[in-house]
Amino acid sequence: MEAVVTRRPGFLWDAEVSMLPGVAVRVVDSYIAGEGLLQAAALGLFTVADVHGGGEIACGEMMRFFAEAAWVRPKGRKPYFLGTVTSLTYEFSP
Repeated sequence: MEAVVTRRPGFLWDAEVSMLPGVAVRVVDSYIAGEGLLQAAALGLFTVADVHGGGEIACGEMMRFFAEAAWVRPKGRKPYFLGTVTSLTYEFSP
């Protein structure tokens, strides 16, 4: 799932990505209310990344927001995504 808000900059990216056959990584990446978050867990059990907070983390996630803004499409159009993803949905704010 991905939600992008443009009035007050923010996004939430919640996906399960296949890294190798049989090895899925669950990733939650967000910038909400001035705070950044990146969590990743292989097989949903083993933490690969877990960072959150303001400062440099928030700055990095805000940069990701600007990168994601290029992919936002009008309601009803399919977004573009390159890569192998086992589970991903997009939701956009009106």
